[in-house]
Amino acid sequence: MKPGSLSVMLWKPQTVVTINPGQHVSKGEKVTLRCEIVGEQNPQWTYKWYKNTLPVIVHVGQEYRLGYVTWSHTGAYLCEGHHNGTNQTSHLSSAVILTVSGVHSASLNVTPSRTQHFSGHSLSLSCEVKGDSTGWRVRRYTYSGAASNCSSGWGSVTGSACNISSLYTNHTGVYWCQSESAGSSIGVNITVHNGSVILDSPVHPLTEGDRLILRCLVKNTTNHRATHVIAAFYKDGSLIKKQTTVEMPIHSVTKSDEGFYYCNHSEKVDSPKSWISVRAGHNPLGLVAVGLGSSLLLLILVILLYYYKAQTGHGCLSPSTGHQQNSNQTSDQNQQEVDCKSSQPGLPPQAGGPAAEPSDVTYSQGIIFKNEKPANKNAGSEPTDVTYADITLISTNNEKRKQVEKTSVAADSVYSELK
Repeated sequence: MKPGSLSVMLWKPQTVVTINPGQHVSKGEKVTLRCEIVGEQNPQWTYKWYKNTLPVIVHVGQEYRLGYVTWSHTGAYLCEGHHNGTNQTSHLSSAVILTVSGVHSASLNVTPSRTQHFSGHSLSLSCEVKGDSTGWRVRRYTYSGAASNCSSGWGSVTGSACNISSLYTNHTGVYWCQSESAGSSIGVNITVHNGSVILDSPVHPLTEGDRLILRCLVKNTTNHRATHVIAAFYKDGSLIKKQTTVEMPIHSVTKSDEGFYYCNHSEKVDSPKSWISVRAGHNPLGLVAVGLGSSLLLLILVILLYYYKAQTGHGCLSPSTGHQQNSNQTSDQNQQEVDCKSSQPGLPPQAGGPAAEPSDVTYSQGIIFKNEKPANKNAGSEPTDVTYADITLISTNNEKRKQVEKTSVAADSVYSELK
C-alpha cells in the first residue's frame, strides 16, 4: 500500500429468499420468490437468481415469478445482490428448496435435530413418508454448485436414510427428500462449522405461538447447562440478551421473531448465523370470538323477528270466548273459523272474504242468547235448546267498519246453533 492511500473495506450485507405461498406447494399453484437484503431499503440493487447450479443465472430482478408450477420447478433457489454503480455485492443467500408435490408428501428428519453441527461429528438424515417410502432418497445442494444423491459418495444409504459418519465443512448445504414420482420434502439448511461454538436452532420453520429454545453450544463440552459461562444471543446483528446460561427461551414466537440468529460464548467466539423462519398461524382466541359474535348476532335476529311478528301479527278471537262451548259446532261456525284464519299472515286470503280488505287485527264481538224459545207455537219441529250467538267482525284498519250501527247488526250478524 502506498503512503497516504486509504483502504476501504466494503461491508457485505446478508440476503434471504422468501417464497409465497411457501416452500412446499402442489402442482398448479402460483409461486413467487423474493430476494431481500437484510436491513437495506436502498433501491439501487440488482438481484440475480440461481437454481441448483452456479454460476448460471436464471433470472434478474428482486421478484422471481414462477407462475403455475410443475415438478420441474422443484429445486434449490439462491439470490445475490449487486449494488448499482459500485462493486459492492451481498452475500449469497442460503439456498431455499422449492418442492412441488403430488399426492404423497415427506419430511426430512435430522439427528441431532439442529441446523448447525461441529466438524468431525456424525449426522443422520432420514425420509419420513406417509405410506410407502420406496423410491425416496436424500439429496443435497452444496455451495460447490451441484445437486447430488447420498449414494454419490458423501454418505451411506440405508433404505430411505443417509448417514454421514464424519462431517466436514464442505457438507454445508441444503438437504431434502425426493421421489421421482411424488415430488420433494421441504429443504433443510445444514451448516458444518470448524470452530468451537455453534448455535442450536430448529431445522424446520416455526409457527406463530410455538416455543423456541436457542442454545449456545461449545465443542467437546457435555455439560451444556453449565452456569459459569456468559452467553450472548443476537438477532440480525443486535444483542437480544446476555446471560450466565447457554439457553435462551422464547415462549411464544411471532412473525417479528423471524431473522438471522447467532450466539457468542464467554465473550470470545461467535457461532455461525442461522435463519429462523416463522410462519403465520391461526389465532384460536380470534376464532372463538368470531363464533361467539356470530351466535349473538343470530340470537338478536331471532328476537327481532319474534318482536316484529308480535307487533304485526293478526289475532282471531273465538265467537264464544269466555263461555263454555258445546262440542258440536255447526257448519256456520266452521266457516267462520276458516274466514278468521284466512286473515292471518302467511295464509292465503279467501276469495270474497273479509281478508281481501287490508286489516291488521280482527276482533270478534259476540252476544249470547240462551234458551230462546220460538214465539210461534207451530214451530215444534225446531229444537227447544237452541243458543244463538250474535257475532260482529270489526277491522281496526277499515275506517268504514269502526262505527258499527245498530241497524246493521242484523245484516252483519252470524247465528250459530249450538247443541
